[in-house]
Formats: sequence, structure tokens, C-alpha cells
Amino acid sequence: MSKSMEDLKNIRNKIDEIDEKIISLMAERTNFATEVALLKVKLNMPVNDEKREQEIKERICKLCEKYNFDCD
Repeated sequence: MSKSMEDLKNIRNKIDEIDEKIISLMAERTNFATEVALLKVKLNMPVNDEKREQEIKERICKLCEKYNFDCD
């Protein structure tokens, strides 16, 4: 296998590893969001919080800017 083909394979493997980490973190985040929703129900609080949603969107957009990633 040529050096270039080996480099391509290595880069693709790294991408695959990153994909798995991203999915794992998304699943973990979803589990925490479910816990928050269940706690809010116990506390007789509304599950949806527009202010919090906006804060999250703004924070995510700032992170996207930090890493030169399109947040639209």
C-alpha cells in the first residue's frame, strides 16, 4: 500500500473514532436532558424553558465561532 493510501486510511480511522465519541457524548447529553425533564415534572415545573433554550443556542453559536464552525 502506498504512503498516501496509508495516510488516507489513518485519517479515515481517526474520523471514525471521532464519530463514535460524538455519538457517545450526544447519547450522554440526551440522558441528562431526560433526567432534567423528569426532575422538572417532580418539581411541578414546566419542562420547556425558552430562556434556557436561548442561552444554550447562544453558547453553542459562540463555541462554533471559537472553532470556526458554521452554527446556522
